[in-house]
Amino acid sequence: GNGVIDADERWSWGDGHLVFDGDIVDRGDQVTEILWLIHRLEREAKAAGGQVHFVLGNHEAMIMAGDLRYIHPKYNFITRKLGIPYQTLFGPDTELGQWFRSRNTILRIGDYLFVHAGYSPALDAIGFEPDAINEQIRATIGGPPPQTRQNDLAQQLLWHQLGPLWYRGYFDQHAANWGGKPTDAQLASLLKRNDVKHIVVGHTVVKDIGWLDQNKRLLGIDVKWSKPGEGEGLLVEDGVPHAVDAKGKKRPIKVIQPASR
Repeated sequence: GNGVIDADERWSWGDGHLVFDGDIVDRGDQVTEILWLIHRLEREAKAAGGQVHFVLGNHEAMIMAGDLRYIHPKYNFITRKLGIPYQTLFGPDTELGQWFRSRNTILRIGDYLFVHAGYSPALDAIGFEPDAINEQIRATIGGPPPQTRQNDLAQQLLWHQLGPLWYRGYFDQHAANWGGKPTDAQLASLLKRNDVKHIVVGHTVVKDIGWLDQNKRLLGIDVKWSKPGEGEGLLVEDGVPHAVDAKGKKRPIKVIQPASR
């Protein structure tokens, strides 16, 4: 609907950048098909001068660690019949598993930082540069989760609740349980560290794509939808962000309140 792919599902967006902000798995009964589509589009975009980015979410980490509570019944049935544990399909010796393990958790494109859940002040306080965060998570993904997610954040970036795959502190209804909402000074610090003006997050459901703060630094894009055509996307053209629907209709982005999950 927005010209990213054509009627044959081939890349048609030239030198554009397409970002998936995590949690592509555990979302229905066509996960495998979607993953291979993204995998192919990544190659096609590169050949055309564009890029496809797949940012890791907590659900990708969960399935690789064997936490399968959210997979569709179809995959329980198939893997039981095949006698292959689901997580084995994403192991380090598989194409998709190697692909997952080469993805970033934090991605900067121009003035925008893409992260699945959020970049917490606690993460900023550690002082890790983005490359170090990405490298640590890539090195530990696939291992079992720790007994608690509230120990040393520096050692548990993948699973800690204040880490980039789980944090919900930007949202009013969650902030009290996630270290409180970041102050203006804290937001300024983490934006400066990453040399960006805005942070884009999924993970926590919002009614509409929109700004999470009055100063337009935080963008929530995880719009709840259950039927084809109900989803929304973020489109940035000439530095200006818009919300777009499945038919390609654009609208300005407003400050919003998050929806209940």
